[in-house]
Amino acid sequence: MTNRNSSDRISKYISVLNPESSISTTGGGYMMGPATFMVRDDLVVTHLSPISWFSFLESQNVSVDDLEERMVNMGSAAIRSLFHLHISSYQSFRQ
Repeated sequence: MTNRNSSDRISKYISVLNPESSISTTGGGYMMGPATFMVRDDLVVTHLSPISWFSFLESQNVSVDDLEERMVNMGSAAIRSLFHLHISSYQSFRQ
């Protein structure tokens, strides 16, 4: 069971940007180099810096020894498919 408040707090670090926008005041553009993301059970994707990563684990009372690292490579078609699946299941719960 997760602590919803801490997960929501971490989720607020990400903002949606047009990657092709050159006039964005908050950045924009593509990722330059590796980055760490967390995908929760409800398919919310959040960027995790090393500091926020440890803070999140601590807030959930999770030991680093209990973690398993997995490398996942996904193409845009697979990501689009997961997104549509998430949206359709979310909408069915709201109706």
